[in-house]
Order: sequence, then C-alpha cells, then structure tokens
Amino acid sequence: MIGTGIFTTSGFIMEELGNPHTMLLCWFVGGIFALCGALCYGELGAIFPKAGGEYVYLRESLGKWMGFLSGWISLIVGFSAPIAAASIAFATYFFRSFSLHLGPIITIPLSGINIFTISTPTIAAISAIIIFSLVHYHSLLVGSRVQNLLTLFKTGIIVVFVIAGLFLGNGSISNFSEGINMSSVFQDKFAISLIFVTFAYSGWNAAAYLGGEIKKP
Repeated sequence: MIGTGIFTTSGFIMEELGNPHTMLLCWFVGGIFALCGALCYGELGAIFPKAGGEYVYLRESLGKWMGFLSGWISLIVGFSAPIAAASIAFATYFFRSFSLHLGPIITIPLSGINIFTISTPTIAAISAIIIFSLVHYHSLLVGSRVQNLLTLFKTGIIVVFVIAGLFLGNGSISNFSEGINMSSVFQDKFAISLIFVTFAYSGWNAAAYLGGEIKKP
C-alpha cells in the first residue's frame, strides 16, 4: 500500500520534534504498530475469509450493531476523511509549486464574518475526487491501470528524492553525532507526531476487505 501520506506528514513531524533521529524513531515505532495490526488482520482474515475487513470481524465477534457502527465509522472517518485530506494536500502543493492563486473565490459572510469559504485549491481537490471516482466507476480495468500508474509515479518520486539526497546533499558523519533527543520521546510532541505517522502508514488493512476473493487465505 503506497500512499501520499509520507509526502505531507514528514514536514509536520520534523516541525514537532525538531530532531531527525527522533523523527526516524517515530517512524520506526509507527511501523511496529502497523506491523502488529497487519499481523492481527492476517490471522483474522484467515479465520473469517469474507469481504469486509473489520466490519466482518466486529460483526462476528461483538454483534451486528458493532459491525454497523464500524461500517459507518469506516465510511466517514476511515475513507472519506483521508481522501479529502490527500486531495487538499495535492491541490495545495500543486498550486504553490506553480505560484498559482490560493485565495478564496467564494465566500458567504454573516454579520461581517465569513462563515463559508471555498478556495481555488478546494475546488481543485473536489474536482480530483470526482474525476477519480468517475474513472473507477467507468471500469475496473481502467481504474486498476490508473492505480498502477499512480503507484509507479509515487514510487518514482521517492526514488528520485533518495538519489537526489545521495548526490546533491551535503552529507557528513557529524550529522549522526547529535543522537536521539530522548526527552522529547516522552512528551506530547512525540505522541502528536505518531498521529501523522499512523496516517502515513494507513492502508495496511486494505487487503482484508478482499478476504472473500482470496482462495488460500
């Protein structure tokens, strides 16, 4: 599962922690959380080889109401919110990269206060969601090809960043002398950074939604 969270969250994490080694430790801890969750989902998927993921697991173990609540929470928080966040991040970075207008274009004032504002990046983000929804609605084959191309594109960007850092950066062994700021590990900043890391790692449970299609779980 290759998402765009790593492109948007790394800056926030560095701003919170202020130490590259502590940031890497945060990514490591988040990776352990994701690995434990993936292993648990793997076992649950083998026990309940049905499509639905956590909806099935909660319904079978805790009853229909828990499955019902899980389904709605997944729809609103688990899927809709990350899609909106990724689309807004894409539109914001795109407009800033080309120095385009970011200000509001639609405002609804009330007693001198703007209670509703739509900016240019917001319209672009909504348009991106609609376009990709139509692509996936049109055909499973076309949607899968678009997803594969986007995955290759995102992987290519990461590879370019790594290569650029190796050849264009001013590397020095002294960068490792600072060490991890252990005091920040036990502060609220580290916990807040874990939220960003968890968002970037989200998607490890996606394979469980196809449990009914897997022949040998």
